[in-house]
Amino acid sequence: MLQYILIAIIDLAEVGLEAQPAKAKCYINEAHRNEDWHRHRGDIPEGILKNDDGTPVVGDNNETLRGLDDCNIPVGTEQYVLKTLEKKLKKIIETNKKIAKLMDPGRWTHPDIPARQMLWLFITGCLQFKPDYWLRHLHPNLTEDFASGVDESIHELVQMCMGININTSWSNIAKERARLPIRMKGSGLREATDRRFSQFIGGAAQSIIHLINRQDKRNNTIEGRLHIPCIVNIMLGEGSFDFPLESPWEQMLNNSRSNHSIANGIEQAWSHLQINFQEVADAAARDNDDLLVNQPVQQVDSLLVLSQNL
Repeated sequence: MLQYILIAIIDLAEVGLEAQPAKAKCYINEAHRNEDWHRHRGDIPEGILKNDDGTPVVGDNNETLRGLDDCNIPVGTEQYVLKTLEKKLKKIIETNKKIAKLMDPGRWTHPDIPARQMLWLFITGCLQFKPDYWLRHLHPNLTEDFASGVDESIHELVQMCMGININTSWSNIAKERARLPIRMKGSGLREATDRRFSQFIGGAAQSIIHLINRQDKRNNTIEGRLHIPCIVNIMLGEGSFDFPLESPWEQMLNNSRSNHSIANGIEQAWSHLQINFQEVADAAARDNDDLLVNQPVQQVDSLLVLSQNL
């Protein structure tokens, strides 16, 4: 990627603009961080995690946390990602506390001000979904504590809204009922801790297919956003998403699953969804091979891609 930055610097110079590499950041896996890497990156500084005051954040072993944020998604060492999520969780909790203070039903006692209803709509329609962007882009192994922290903050808002603590006052059946959508006579309270698995699979299905070139049913070529050798040859496979999509993710799931975070995350997330389904489904549903959730992960990828109407 560094060579493309150099090309961009030349292109900008041709139109009278000056690139400032010092304002960029770069990251590479520690195994490849050597003299060649430092020579190629030139004046581009390595990204490290910092506190709001500019001081470096250190890991659990007092190590420097290297990485960078790409479209607000942390990319780097595992500790870099986890510590970044801790910072984001802290901001979400602070925001929810401000909302709780402003929309406290005890503050607005006039009967014409439906404070509880407004707070409830805010929770179910907005606040509970704030972590979804990160849940869709990060391996489920990295988001458990982040999701749990968001859920605890949402539960505090729900307690303020209802006047009861659902963790201690509700039975397990009532809690499961609350997680159902409103159309299924539930409350629509979808906890991030459980939703993170389906979010990751959904994010993968909607984004990975756009990385490489593919042909539609009219034999038109749709250019991918990152059609480079390491993605095409090693990760996904040439022509994997060409119509009629017979085995789109076969190479990634079968050849890279053990050491590839995306493939491993898809397998882990799908296994979690299947186990949860088996625990609550009746015998007929558990044995129904036509159901999507009963399909092996090697087959379900085709159905996920087909669901995008490509």
